[in-house]
Amino acid sequence: MKELLPTSRPHDAPRGERAAIALVTLAGLALRILLWGTQRILSVDGTDYIRIARDLAGGPEHLSVQPYGYPVLILIAHWMVSDWVTAARVVDLVGGMAAIPLTWMLARHFVAVPWMRLVPPAGVASLPLTVHYSLTTMSEAPYLALVLAMFVLACRRRFAAAGALGGAAFAVRPEALTAAAALFVLLALARHRRAALRFAAGTAVVVGAYVVGQGLDRGVWTLTQKTINIGHADLRVREPSASGEAATPDVGGRIGAYGKASLAAYPGRFADQTVKILREGGYGVPILAVAGLFTGAGLLAAGLVQALVTPLFALGGHDRFILPYLPLLWIAAMTFAVSRRGPPLRLIAGLLVLALLGLSAFTERFFYTVNEDGFYPELVETGEWLKEHAGPETVVYDRKPYTAFFAGAMFRTLPLGSYDDILDAVVREGGDFVVVNEQVTGYFRPMLFPLVSDRITALNEPRLKPVYFNSRYLNGRTIVYRVVREGGPEAIPGERDVLNEVKRLDHPETHAFHGLLAMRSENWRTAAAEFDRALEEDPDDPALNNNRAWSLLMLGDERLYGEAEAHARRAVSADPENPAYLDTLVRILERIPGKEPAVGLWQKRLDEAQANREGTAETEGGAEEYTGDP
Repeated sequence: MKELLPTSRPHDAPRGERAAIALVTLAGLALRILLWGTQRILSVDGTDYIRIARDLAGGPEHLSVQPYGYPVLILIAHWMVSDWVTAARVVDLVGGMAAIPLTWMLARHFVAVPWMRLVPPAGVASLPLTVHYSLTTMSEAPYLALVLAMFVLACRRRFAAAGALGGAAFAVRPEALTAAAALFVLLALARHRRAALRFAAGTAVVVGAYVVGQGLDRGVWTLTQKTINIGHADLRVREPSASGEAATPDVGGRIGAYGKASLAAYPGRFADQTVKILREGGYGVPILAVAGLFTGAGLLAAGLVQALVTPLFALGGHDRFILPYLPLLWIAAMTFAVSRRGPPLRLIAGLLVLALLGLSAFTERFFYTVNEDGFYPELVETGEWLKEHAGPETVVYDRKPYTAFFAGAMFRTLPLGSYDDILDAVVREGGDFVVVNEQVTGYFRPMLFPLVSDRITALNEPRLKPVYFNSRYLNGRTIVYRVVREGGPEAIPGERDVLNEVKRLDHPETHAFHGLLAMRSENWRTAAAEFDRALEEDPDDPALNNNRAWSLLMLGDERLYGEAEAHARRAVSADPENPAYLDTLVRILERIPGKEPAVGLWQKRLDEAQANREGTAETEGGAEEYTGDP
C-alpha cells in the first residue's frame, strides 16, 4: 500500500477544471430543482426530526432516540424558511449540493488526471441515490457532507479540524464514530501518531460537548440511544403492545437476546448490502475501488469500515445506509484507473467507470422519484383537516405519524394486540382520535381493517365514532374516529354527514362479530339481524342463540318475546350449566304473561349454576366475552 496520507498539496486544478466542477454542481442543482416536487411526502423519521427541532425552538416537548445534529440544522434553516418541512428539505438540499464540490476536493488528493477526478462528483451530482437523499427529510445528505469534509481536512493535514467535523457528523448520525475511530487507527498504524492524537482531540471535544448537551436536555447520559437498532429483524418487537410498552432492554440485554440471530443472519445481510452497493454504485465500480484502496486511496478505507458493521443490525438492509460509501468508492475506483500505466489504459479504465455509473443511473432511475416511506397524500389531507379540531396535547393514534404531524397533535403508535385489546388500550391511555388508513392498516394492523372496510363495524364500534371520511385515493380510504371515553373530545360538527358516507362501505359476512359490536353499542335491531344471519350457518351455536335472544328481548317488542324464548331455550339446551344463558331465559320469561311458574323453576336452576361456579361474579344475560378478531 502506498503512503497513507497523500501529499499535503492537492493536485493542481487548472482554471478549466474549476469551471467544470462549477458546471457539474449547477447541473446537480438543476436536476434536484426539477425533481423537488416529486418528494411531496416527508419521511417517517423526518416527522421525528422536525418535532425535535420544534422542541429545541421552545415548542411542545418531544422525546426521541434520534440524535440532535440534524434537528439543530433544521432549526438553523427555520430562521430563514418559515415552514418546518421546507426547512428540513433545505438542509438536505444544501448537504447534497455541498457533497458535490467536497467530493471533487477530496478526489484532487488522489486522482492526478483532471477529467478523471471530475467523475466522482459527477456521480454525486446525478446518480439516483445521492439525488434522492438531497430531497427528502432524512439526515443522510448533511451526514455525507460532514464525512467528506472530515476526509478533505485530514488530507490537508488539518487534523484537529477534521476530528471536529467527525464529531459533528456523529451528532447527525452516530455511526460517524466508526469512520472517525477507523481513521484514528489508520493514522496511528501509519506512524502519524501526532496527527492521530490531534484528530482524536478534535473529535473528543465535539462529541463530549454533544453528550453533555444531550444529557442536560434529555437526562440521558450516553453516546447514543440508537442501540435500539440492535435487535431482531422483525421490527414489530420494538412496537408497543396493547398490554403495555414493549420492553427495551439495554445494550447487553439486546445482544443477549438477539446476538446469535444477528450473527447467523450476518452473511445474508452482508451479501444483500453488497448487492445494493454494486447496483447503486456502478456495478463493477466498487470492485475497482477495492483495488484502488491498495493503489493510493488507503485512507478512504476508514469511511468504508461501517459497511462491515451495519449488517449486524436489523435495519441494515435499507438502501440509504450505503449512501456514505458511494463517493469514497468512486474516488477509490478512479485512483485505481489513474494508476494504470500509459494513457490508453487510463482512458479505458476511466471511461469504464463513467459508463458503469451511467448504467446504474439508468437501471435504478426509479429512486429519483420514490417517496421514502410511501406516498400518502390522503394522510396529509387528513392531518390538515384535523388541525382545526386538535392541539399540541391532542393524542392521535395511528401507525404512521403523518396525520398527527400535520395536525400539530401528539402522535402515538397503535399498539399490537387483538382488535379489542388495541381499542381498550386506546381508551385506557387517553387517546382522542384514531386514524385508520386502508393501505397502512391492511399491512400493519390487519385486525383493525374492518374499521375502514366494514360499515357495520364502523357504525357500531361503541368506543369510536367516525368523524372524517376520505375516499379520494385508490386503496387510500381513510377514516378518523373520535374516541368515546370520559373526558374525551367532544362531538365534531358534521359527524352525521360522515355517517352517511360510512354507510357506503361493504358489509362482509362476519355477522357474529357485527352482532357483538351492535350489542355493545346497544343497537339491538342491528344486533338481532346480524345474529340471525350468523345462525343461518350454525343454527345450533349456543352463544349465537343466546345473543339473538338477548337482542330481541332488549328491543322491548312483546311480539318478539316468543322467538326470543325459543332461542334462549336452544342455548340452554346446548349448555345447561351456563349462568349467562339461564339468566337470559329467566329475563325473557319474566316479560311473558303466564310464565310465572317457569320463572321460578329456571331461577332456581340459575342460582344452582352460579353457586357451582366458585369465584365467578354474578352473571347477567347478554353476549359472552369476545376474545377474537373480526
